[in-house]
Amino acid sequence: MNLTRLAKIFFITFLGIMDVVSFSQNVKFKKISIDDGLSQASVNALFQDSEGFIWIGTQDGLNRYDGYHIKTFKTDQNNENSLSSNEINCLFEDKNGIIFIGTNDQGLSVYNKYTKQFTNYKAEGGFKKLPDNSVRCIETLNDSELLIATDKGLSIFNKTKKGV
Repeated sequence: MNLTRLAKIFFITFLGIMDVVSFSQNVKFKKISIDDGLSQASVNALFQDSEGFIWIGTQDGLNRYDGYHIKTFKTDQNNENSLSSNEINCLFEDKNGIIFIGTNDQGLSVYNKYTKQFTNYKAEGGFKKLPDNSVRCIETLNDSELLIATDKGLSIFNKTKKGV
């Protein structure tokens, strides 16, 4: 390796380090806590939806953060269109803006941002059957199907038939 090539590598590396150092001096963190309205401090899931909202799944509720305020969604035993469980494991948004919420103990909740209602799918319940109520992960298979991972295996959720 000649001296010119070595000097170029050193110079490029030096500039890269300087960029990292100057960038790191401008980074600021903002803490979001229970004091700001977060339903619980233990966060299990986090994502930003297509409208820019940050969705935060905790061990005690689902939270939507708009950069200023937190809206909390919790289970309401008197409302079948509420979140099925406050213990959130995972979150997923499909291309239509529908939010899928995997819970620790009450199956899958599906939130429609347009109707502002949840539809719930549990392990016991006809064609809406999951192998287990502990949903760990949700991924897209294609335009009409999602892969749902539970503690007892995988299921394919058909969005057009609205069932597993």
